[in-house]
Amino acid sequence: MTVKIRPYRRGGWEIDIMIRLDNGQHYRERRKAPVSSKSAALRWGEKRERYLLAHGPSTEADELEPEPVKKEVPTFAEFAPRFFEGYVKANRFKPSTIVGIEKNMRVHVLPAFGDRRLDDLTQEDIQRFKGQRTYLLNKTVNHLLSLLRVMMMTAVDWGIIEKRPAEFKRLKVPDTTMEFYDFGDYEALVSAAAKCDRRTLVMVLLAGDAGLRSGEIRALEWSSIDWSRRKLTVERSEYRGHVTLPKHNKIRQVPMTKRLANVLREH
Repeated sequence: MTVKIRPYRRGGWEIDIMIRLDNGQHYRERRKAPVSSKSAALRWGEKRERYLLAHGPSTEADELEPEPVKKEVPTFAEFAPRFFEGYVKANRFKPSTIVGIEKNMRVHVLPAFGDRRLDDLTQEDIQRFKGQRTYLLNKTVNHLLSLLRVMMMTAVDWGIIEKRPAEFKRLKVPDTTMEFYDFGDYEALVSAAAKCDRRTLVMVLLAGDAGLRSGEIRALEWSSIDWSRRKLTVERSEYRGHVTLPKHNKIRQVPMTKRLANVLREH
């Protein structure tokens, strides 16, 4: 008794069943599975094998076995709006994260796989997708692979597909070193900012002396400054008019240098 599965010439999966009947004769049956995924086709073939062993290859027996209903699997383009509403927005991602996901979907995922069904993705497709993006940093490609993987896992969780059709192996990201202004260069920048106006000087010192990110500088409020202990509480970040928590949702306290504290008082 054997059940073999192979790609069908017109799409889908062909089931090849070979059994030995009770009368000693060998019987072989080949037909296209009425389900779309490989795992479901194999299960259907094994069920069909058991049925043939119990009833034999008669027309009456075929009529007794109900054909599984074929599940309609959406394409990436059809699934994308549902994914955005039911996963990205429902999980309340930060506005900057939502914008990044929307851009990656529009620029990379949909042009590559928009007309493909979710369960029709192969390992070769993923490798070709990575190979066509040699102009991007490895870290950026990994972000795209993570988006594809999350889409697939969401489709599995929602019962749209039975399992991920492929693996999303990430590229190696080389270790990088953070670049800093040399002390002399930074002091020249502070001097130039002082010649512009007070707001420019405050921005430069908040970034250089205190280490705040641009969104954290825009969202900083006077109530976050502890003058007596000379500390800043970084608890907000602004992106395109939306105020959220800082990166990684981590609120932190940073010390203020004397000149930063003085400039903030004057401001």
